[in-house]
Amino acid sequence: KSMVEIDEASDRLKLVRDAGWKAPEAHPDLVAVAEAGRMADLLRVLAESPSVKQRPSAFQKMMAESQRRAQRLEDSLAAAGSTPDVAALGEQFKALSASCTDCHRAFRD
Repeated sequence: KSMVEIDEASDRLKLVRDAGWKAPEAHPDLVAVAEAGRMADLLRVLAESPSVKQRPSAFQKMMAESQRRAQRLEDSLAAAGSTPDVAALGEQFKALSASCTDCHRAFRD
């Protein structure tokens, strides 16, 4: 369930990214920092769950790295205010997405 919610938060972040890290016209209710925060929180809680603690250490390390990247994105968005550095935020989101893809490739796909 948490992974589904993380995927949904990622999809919403893609919409915000594509709108220059602002709420897209079609979804004025989306707030970039809130979506990144949601993703970071979900990853943090999931990393502490008993089911993840039973997984191999490589899985746990990848989960922790994804959480750190999500937290970094949230922090950067919070600091950006109304003048986001679109390129830097895009790179952070790209790194976060890559960490998810790498973990899925190793442990899910």
